[in-house]
Amino acid sequence: MKKKTLYYIIAGCLPLVFLLLLELSLALVGFGRSQALFIDSKAFTGYAQPNPNVIERFFHVPTQAPDVAPDTYYFKRQKPAKTLRFVLMGGSSAAGFPYGRFGSPAGMLHHQLKILYPSHDIEIISVAMSGVNSYALRDFTAEVIDIAPDAVLIYAGHNEYLGIMGVGSAFAGSNSHFANLVFLHTKDWRIMQMVQSFVHTFNAPANTQAEDTSRTLMARVAQEKNIPLNSELYIAGREQFRNNMEYIARQFETANIPLMLSTIASNEKHQAPFSSNDDDPLLSANIAYRQAQNLSKQGNKAQALSAFQRARDLDLLRFRAPSEFNQILRNIARRSELINLVDAEQIIRNDTEDGIIGNQHMLEHLHPNARGYFLIAEAFLQTLQTHNILPLPDLTISIEQRWDWQALSNIEQASADFKIKRLKADYPFTKTPMVVKPPQVNDDLSRLINRRIRGDSWIEVNQDAFAYWQRAGQILNAAHTAGLLADALPEQSKAARQASLLYLKAQVLPLAWYYARQASELSPQEHNYRLTYAEILYRLGNQDSAIELLHQVLQEDPSHRKARQILKYIQQNSQR
Repeated sequence: MKKKTLYYIIAGCLPLVFLLLLELSLALVGFGRSQALFIDSKAFTGYAQPNPNVIERFFHVPTQAPDVAPDTYYFKRQKPAKTLRFVLMGGSSAAGFPYGRFGSPAGMLHHQLKILYPSHDIEIISVAMSGVNSYALRDFTAEVIDIAPDAVLIYAGHNEYLGIMGVGSAFAGSNSHFANLVFLHTKDWRIMQMVQSFVHTFNAPANTQAEDTSRTLMARVAQEKNIPLNSELYIAGREQFRNNMEYIARQFETANIPLMLSTIASNEKHQAPFSSNDDDPLLSANIAYRQAQNLSKQGNKAQALSAFQRARDLDLLRFRAPSEFNQILRNIARRSELINLVDAEQIIRNDTEDGIIGNQHMLEHLHPNARGYFLIAEAFLQTLQTHNILPLPDLTISIEQRWDWQALSNIEQASADFKIKRLKADYPFTKTPMVVKPPQVNDDLSRLINRRIRGDSWIEVNQDAFAYWQRAGQILNAAHTAGLLADALPEQSKAARQASLLYLKAQVLPLAWYYARQASELSPQEHNYRLTYAEILYRLGNQDSAIELLHQVLQEDPSHRKARQILKYIQQNSQR
């Protein structure tokens, strides 16, 4: 009897052993792929960055993946002891479309942190990118935990139906939550990739035409274009969002990492429904939208808001998240002290005249303009402070002063405007795609704008922009550009030095403090860097720290005449 049992055990294990050997053999011969969320930086030793090819992990055939990627954020693999590290997750709005990194919630938040906390080392790393939804966030969660963030920030929900693996998406979805979860768990298995390769090879049509990549991602992503409110597909999308976000929250809670879960905003007032069922007046998004417009004209703000939101919820083309998604996020945030609600939607709403979100803060249906992104960043900032994840700030700077110091230049604004024009020249904003031409080149500024539009090297364009702003005598724009270059190139002290001097000249002392500290820490042998740092601290009233820096310089070089002169000046003025 024992021999028979042993026989069955061995017989049952043989297929598993075979599959394991096959998996190992495929890996040894180099078959298959595995796209990690974070990879080692080739530019800076000891640094990592988000993987620009990570989107390929969701596609059986990598060439079918859309051309989207997280922005490049360099961070130290070994997290420094005194560094606060925050990670932002989400879709295109979290990524800051159409502005990119420095106009995104991550970029706007980091800029505010530099103003308020110039003596602190605070990292913001974003893994957000266009087209992804809660499935991607779920899949990224374990790897985000591995880099030891002090908090995770999420702004997501708009891509749930039409984003990658969404219930109505043309990209990678199976219309089954269970099947999608199985795919996420097995996608790195070489055996699965081999089977998928065979299936794709034998099932591919003989005359497959290349995808029209000239179309916008919005135009290419929608498969089920009409998803009525409370339909089977609608409910499936809502429940996948709830399930995935609950899972994500549990994982961060188990890892003891605070989660900042933000409500999401969209254009209620000035975006008409994309698709409407006008056969039924009660379910017509168009009728609800016209009612909302009439109520708004009559000054009935509360009723108008309710009608605008109903029009959005009845819109059959679900590029905008329905109202109940924010309620799902609120419910999840109530379950644990580690999960904190960030009410970005309400902060934007409070910045309007009538409490209804429209073109004042939105560029089209759901992507915020610079002011909108700034307010989302402000919402995260306030929540991080309220829950003591951030310490007390070094300086007290008003929100409007911080807005005046936001770093988006005319070049970035013009490039973003072009992207929005191109987006609106295709489905679903128009039935027939239209060609949008870049602005004419007639001077140095328009030449820089066109280089940004055609995708030239960000570093090279901004190095030339820095020179342009200096020639034009626009000191603050030059300072902002030098600062952004310093942020993008973390080991380069020269850009930080230039930013500190220019911010000092522009009398933006908090940012001058931040970059002077960066420059002096990156190049401690440069005594003049520390002299500038001391001058800035003195102007901000931090006399003791300024004197300490000067003593450090004199200890290393007792004959440093300028350091001795500055020290004498400070000491004489402090005695008056």
